[in-house]
Amino acid sequence: MAGTALVGGCQEAKLAAATTLTVYSMKTAWHPIPDIGDWPLDHVAVTASSGTQWGCFGRTQAEEPANSKAIAQGAGDAMWAAEIAGPDGHSGIEFGVTGICHHCANRITAPANIDARRSPGNEIATPIFGRFGLGRPALVQRIKDAAKRVNAAHPRRISDAAVAAVVKRVSGGLKDEWEIVNEDFEQYLKPALKDEYETFKGDIEHVYLGLYHHREALFAAYSRGTIDKARFVARMNSGFTASLEDLKDVLGPERFGRIVPIPIKVAADYVFYQLPPAYQ
Repeated sequence: MAGTALVGGCQEAKLAAATTLTVYSMKTAWHPIPDIGDWPLDHVAVTASSGTQWGCFGRTQAEEPANSKAIAQGAGDAMWAAEIAGPDGHSGIEFGVTGICHHCANRITAPANIDARRSPGNEIATPIFGRFGLGRPALVQRIKDAAKRVNAAHPRRISDAAVAAVVKRVSGGLKDEWEIVNEDFEQYLKPALKDEYETFKGDIEHVYLGLYHHREALFAAYSRGTIDKARFVARMNSGFTASLEDLKDVLGPERFGRIVPIPIKVAADYVFYQLPPAYQ
């Protein structure tokens, strides 16, 4: 892009207080597990109308504009977004451990109150890592610290009320996540199950809630140092695998196959793949 330079994981351009932030979804080119085929887990990236681009562990929208679809847009502050993203552009997310590109994008755009929920694959990303990735207390502090750094350079640019509103937004926990998950149920499960959807919905919700509590307990243990990262990721993988097995038992193999058309172990290994890709 003319007039920009790649700095710290994003293309820095002139930053303005009144900026439009946009989340883009693009078909993934990342296939570390060949058996996955064309399972739709899209990569997401973020842009600011001022010119800044965040690749969120992968490609930016500017690198593949023809392959990018805008899925959310809102008013924000590019300088605040850049501070939340940080020098590496990852917004505190550790890929495959506390989140993936979807959660990185959701953190950067949290002040604009938009997210990646309309990206294919978000129906998997949200139940596993939440809306904003694991580690909400650290994210709250990150948002506050980012606002302080912006205001130190530009006094009163970000109000206390704006900070409080974003902190409340990212602290929603299960209530906030449940809204997205229910939207995903309606979009992905209802068409697959058709007239049987209402029959199975309650049990599907129980499976999801079990995964939610499992992941929260494991992350608490990881945060306290009771288990190390390798153990945490392995247990998250096994928990996700068990949830898919439960869902298969609830629905029966034929119905389950309409929703998850690949082997369960392959799906789990893909989500928890440990090496951040150069391109997703």
